[in-house]
Amino acid sequence: MEKCLSEVILELADRAVVVRPHQIHHALRMGRIDKPRMSGSLNYLFSPRQVNQLERYFSNPVKAGRPKKSKV
Repeated sequence: MEKCLSEVILELADRAVVVRPHQIHHALRMGRIDKPRMSGSLNYLFSPRQVNQLERYFSNPVKAGRPKKSKV
């Protein structure tokens, strides 16, 4: 069953992954997950596979900045 954005956020919170709508929109724009289909009212409808992709993407966040120097 397909879910809207707010339902996806609640499901991810149940899975202990806290995200905000702008983070999901950013992941979509960057191509990190497959683009969901749009409803007639132009809302995203996420499939269970896409919810799993979001969980996998947000459970391993990218650390910003330069890597630390290694001691040689």
